[in-house]
Amino acid sequence: MAGSQLPEDEAWERDKENVKLLRGGRPVESLNLALQAPENNEMCVLLQKQRQFELDLRFYDGDDPLSVWDRFIAWTEQMFPQGGKGSKLLELLERLLQTFVDDERYRNSQRFLNHCLKLASMMKEPLDVYSFLSNRGIGKTLALLYINWAQEYEARGDMVKADEVYRLGLQHHAQPLELL
Repeated sequence: MAGSQLPEDEAWERDKENVKLLRGGRPVESLNLALQAPENNEMCVLLQKQRQFELDLRFYDGDDPLSVWDRFIAWTEQMFPQGGKGSKLLELLERLLQTFVDDERYRNSQRFLNHCLKLASMMKEPLDVYSFLSNRGIGKTLALLYINWAQEYEARGDMVKADEVYRLGLQHHAQPLELL
């Protein structure tokens, strides 16, 4: 079917079990476009856009370097809804963490933490990521870190550890405190 348009929603219906969920969702038009079998030309356009983002990352000269990463990650999630190696999302998130791990501007940034939590959700052992973040002081004052970390322990049936994580969040006065 390369080169021909599928009827609206047909690509989605055919491939929906292979699409990674996004909290904010995706527009059905872009989802259908992304799920169609790409022609060589379309794949070239995607690769060219990826290369442009890489250049933007490398040569950014503004006050908020995380903003370029935000756009690159959002674009990757939209254009590669099935995830997988072709999206390179895991590698992108790992690079983002390495780039900003010691950047004080983003230590307690909700945006940065959201990317780190996304990374944790993709890892075989997310508890390692949560421990790493905690040890480096990333998200220390954000309740979302402790909620996700505790939920991982809860999913494993370890309520004692989950409770310890919630208490740690309370000790650090993580906001919004009422969520803990």
